Amino acid sequence: MKTINIRELRENLKDYIGKEVAITKHEKIVAYLMPPEKVQEPKEPKKEDVSRFNRFEACPKHGGFKQTCGCK
Repeated sequence: MKTINIRELRENLKDYIGKEVAITKHEKIVAYLMPPEKVQEPKEPKKEDVSRFNRFEACPKHGGFKQTCGCK
């Protein structure tokens, strides 16, 4: 897979459409560009995985969760 800098991608996007490339920023991979047939559809989360997040309540005072900020 070819690696390109994000600046090069911006300047030459039409050259990379439909190809597999790793996009870098400051020499670290930040994204991948792939043809649609190579991309998998996201899976639906299992009900038990989602239910564990439903127990948290937002804290309007602190902007976080009541369970982590200590508010009752």
